[in-house]
Amino acid sequence: GYGMVCHGGNKGTILVMLSGEGCDAAKEGWQQRVKQFLETRKSGRARLTRVDLAHDDYTGETYSVDKADQAYDDGLFTCGGRPPSHEYRGNWKRPDGKGRTIYIGNRKNGKFCRVYEKGRQLGDKNSEWVRIEVEYKSVDREIPFDILLEPGQYLAASYPAFGWISAVQERILTVQKKLQTTYDATIKNVKTQFGKALWVMLQIEKS
Repeated sequence: GYGMVCHGGNKGTILVMLSGEGCDAAKEGWQQRVKQFLETRKSGRARLTRVDLAHDDYTGETYSVDKADQAYDDGLFTCGGRPPSHEYRGNWKRPDGKGRTIYIGNRKNGKFCRVYEKGRQLGDKNSEWVRIEVEYKSVDREIPFDILLEPGQYLAASYPAFGWISAVQERILTVQKKLQTTYDATIKNVKTQFGKALWVMLQIEKS
């Protein structure tokens, strides 16, 4: 149950999947070793296609599914544009101890969130253990290798609702937002370095 290795796929690629159990069982420092391997030439076209980030509150004192639900109503899962879709699972009207889950977003997209009562789903009806999970996929975005070393920073930056997880935050921009950021920076540099020259040229062309 530590993971899976698949080969014979597109263009001779190999897929390596490491489960949560596999991460727990790995020798200390595995994150840095994996990152170094991915960055070497031997790995060729290596990239991260999916990374699941998680934060556990074993007592439920800091976070809960109800707080996540309220955060959605407060717009804290909206990262520009329209609010993401959401879905409830479990008995929300009359909680029966089997656990409740709230899903935020669409799994077909590059970012998907779930907040659920982990302990109760494992069978303990009195457990207050809550888990936050954010699933990143390489859909319209490139997942940086640094996410292996600082998962909490990327989790905290995934939605405004999770900003409390880490004071330092690292966002993963979509391809479109990256292009816009690069374009804006280019315009700023052109104005700074060539603004006067462009103004003179414009005046000459007008005349």
